[in-house]
Amino acid sequence: MQKTIDKFFEVCRAGAFINNPSQAQRAIRSIDGYQKIKSKEIRDLACITNLNKPIEAIDLLLQLLVVVLVDMRQCHENEKKLSVLLREVLSPIGCYFTNIDTNDSDKGTKAFKVYVSKNIISLLEKGEKPVVIFEHKVPIKVMREEMILNCHSPESVFEYLKNNLKGVYITKNEDQTLNELKLTASRSENGDRYTAANIELYEKPVFFRRGQSSMNSIRKHA
Repeated sequence: MQKTIDKFFEVCRAGAFINNPSQAQRAIRSIDGYQKIKSKEIRDLACITNLNKPIEAIDLLLQLLVVVLVDMRQCHENEKKLSVLLREVLSPIGCYFTNIDTNDSDKGTKAFKVYVSKNIISLLEKGEKPVVIFEHKVPIKVMREEMILNCHSPESVFEYLKNNLKGVYITKNEDQTLNELKLTASRSENGDRYTAANIELYEKPVFFRRGQSSMNSIRKHA
């Protein structure tokens, strides 16, 4: 795993996590020997960076993912140890894709608008506060396994994630349906577990924060 650790700090120094130091902190703290590192230390690594556009940070993160996948292929133990790091690295990439979809590219890799289920919008319209779960339309476990098999370059990782990486808020009841169908960490037979669970996404990403959002805040940022 040393290659992953070396590459991680290389992209940190280059500024890949300049807007996402907390994700970087959680990523590296999952590795033995780095549990006490602080987000400020991550931020300070990139005190001098030449990055001008969000895509430059994404390019660095894609390079890191390629190294992570190489280490994961070497042995199953590496795959388990690096799974948290992989998940945290995917987070800013997912934010970038969503921001591009919503014409909020100025937000770069920061979380802004998110995908939500139609049931969440329906409850908010009734003035209710839905109990929600954040998850990924294609489970992280599935993406990890498929990338290990099929992604061997930054370009192939980018294309795969562009088509599969989507963070979503769903209701607790919808999450329970996925559990009952045993689809929390796998694809359905047709590849779309949301269809199997009768979960429909709202037509576009919205400004939503767990426990704090209302339809007024969603309309304000529409």
